[in-house]
Amino acid sequence: MGWQFWFPLAGMLLVGEAAGVGCCLLYFALAAAAAGLLALFDPSLEAQLACFLVMSGLQLAVGRLRRRVRQDLKGP
Repeated sequence: MGWQFWFPLAGMLLVGEAAGVGCCLLYFALAAAAAGLLALFDPSLEAQLACFLVMSGLQLAVGRLRRRVRQDLKGP
């Protein structure tokens, strides 16, 4: 898999996010774009998949933390 896979995937995920189909497709779209950028420089599949998984996990965790902090700031 190369950048020819990751960038169209990122575009499809962005369209899905804009259509309101999913609540967190933006995180996966950004991770796919990051993996696509990595694919331009490092053609190894393992590195691309690791980048996608790590970026997805980090963005999901940060998104959940931001939501929790926002709820805590609102109060009971």
